Amino acid sequence: MAKATIAYNVMRPMASNVLADAIKPDILFGSGTPDGTILPFKTSPLGTLYIQTDSGSANSGLYIKRLNNGQDADWLLLQLSQ
Repeated sequence: MAKATIAYNVMRPMASNVLADAIKPDILFGSGTPDGTILPFKTSPLGTLYIQTDSGSANSGLYIKRLNNGQDADWLLLQLSQ
């Protein structure tokens, strides 16, 4: 699967201070898997969710940022079971 080079932010706070914005998780979406070495993935706060829009029906396509190492492995694919 190709790595995502662009992600779109679903939520942006209407009004808040700079410190709070730096630690709030985002909800991002785009095609491809998160590329932890580029923006916005590299600088996203811990807990940020990424929805992969082209994952197909076999995969959940939902990732969560769990580490801040600037690597692809910072993003964990959430496996859904039935």
